[in-house]
Amino acid sequence: MFARLFCLLACLTAPLVSAEDRILNTEMCGTYFFIKVVLDRDDGRSEEDRTLRMLYDTGASSNFVDQAALARASGVQVATGEMARIHEADAGDIHFNFIRARVRDLSHLTTSLGYPMDGILSHDAFEDFTIVLDYQAETITLTETALPRPDGERIFNTARGDDRPWLNMRFNGRQRRVLVDSGAGTTLAMNRLGRYDTVSDPIHTGYATRLNRLEPRRAARFDGDVTFGDITFSQPILTETPSNQLFGGALLSQFRISYDPSEERMMFEPYEAGPIASPPYTSIGVALAPRENGLEVIARLTENAPDLQEGDLITHLDGMPVGTQGCRATGDTSPREITRLRDGVSETLTVPIIDLVP
Repeated sequence: MFARLFCLLACLTAPLVSAEDRILNTEMCGTYFFIKVVLDRDDGRSEEDRTLRMLYDTGASSNFVDQAALARASGVQVATGEMARIHEADAGDIHFNFIRARVRDLSHLTTSLGYPMDGILSHDAFEDFTIVLDYQAETITLTETALPRPDGERIFNTARGDDRPWLNMRFNGRQRRVLVDSGAGTTLAMNRLGRYDTVSDPIHTGYATRLNRLEPRRAARFDGDVTFGDITFSQPILTETPSNQLFGGALLSQFRISYDPSEERMMFEPYEAGPIASPPYTSIGVALAPRENGLEVIARLTENAPDLQEGDLITHLDGMPVGTQGCRATGDTSPREITRLRDGVSETLTVPIIDLVP
């Protein structure tokens, strides 16, 4: 079993013989889990310079590292598209002999998120462990305790094609397959939103920033219940995607999730009893696209949007340069302070958060 770990993304320095849990060095950004991977280098550079903040993404089948971040942390230049081998690194209670990751430019993801996207760890990065994602505690724990057999209520078999975790959900009784994706901030992203009964017609809500493209999004509130096992989402917000259907962090964060990649099992423990409700879909009312020096306004989404127009460049959010402002707490709907650049003139505005989909 341990041989598989040495053949995949990460290789541990020695077989693990203790049954003690291992806590990863983790930071949260909204509903995203980032693992701080610190390279072991005795070259006088600070630990911060040697740290890669890597998103743990259950929806990813491959691992990636940002070219500039890799050069900063390791001192090694690797061309984009090539495979890098990151030697000797620590992530809390785990030591890696090496990490294999495809080199990409991920700077557009950093700009969109406001937090360093130095890399992405795939769903099976810790294949020989059960991986416990605790959103309330903001921790990732690795344990050698195996999950019980699926019961179809809280514990599920996730084998549905490829080796990533998939589930079957029922939308007013109709079955749909979704990918459990901790690397997506959405609620439920579904194909062809017009097929679903919704409280009101779907509306354009902007764009999702993907690895290699911007993906248009529409959203609406589902008119009914979505269920899997004995878990119910009451009238959740649905967004539209042309690619894989996703069960994302906005709803995953309602659970403590245990994932066993090798046995293809996943357990969901709700933090609260009863049906789970979705808050409104909120926005500042404009669609944004990442640029080298900020976020460009590419569309107004509602007549209630603030004084922003296509072509405006947002250079600062809440007083910080775009890409460095960090993530707001989930559910924070307080107004935002933005700095807008238009026709060479910079101006700071305070803009409200708007309920695009109540």
